Amino acid sequence: MYICRVSGFVSGKTYNNACHYSAAGQENVITIRYEVLLSDVESEWRSFDEVKRSEIKKHAIAAGTDSNTKDSLYICLGTCLMAGIPGNCRIAETTPGKLYKNLCQYPFASGETVVGTKYQVLLTNTGYKWLKARDVSRAEIKSGRRR
Repeated sequence: MYICRVSGFVSGKTYNNACHYSAAGQENVITIRYEVLLSDVESEWRSFDEVKRSEIKKHAIAAGTDSNTKDSLYICLGTCLMAGIPGNCRIAETTPGKLYKNLCQYPFASGETVVGTKYQVLLTNTGYKWLKARDVSRAEIKSGRRR
């Protein structure tokens, strides 16, 4: 899965040529008018517990802002901790989502999963950009880099 965002404010995952994102407690899917994240430099996933809040504001990749509070939303990677339970993930898989008020919220199984522990934040120094999905090749989406 790769990282996308909708309307310039909420991040999610690309899957089957669509952007899946969470909002208002549910998973939403949009097939047009979404953006994908591409980077010109290496970025790194770091455990939220190991990152200072000042590092997040300075180095986390911003997905946009909350439409109500105008707080910044950053990209997180949540891990499904309910592996093997019927109706949940089959393995401890990870899914990109949005970091909001120290919680990672990501789309999963037609709903929105919220985790407060065991998630990561995407950090970089410079060099990322959001591009309209229709302007990006599949190879670029898979590599996360502009060719």
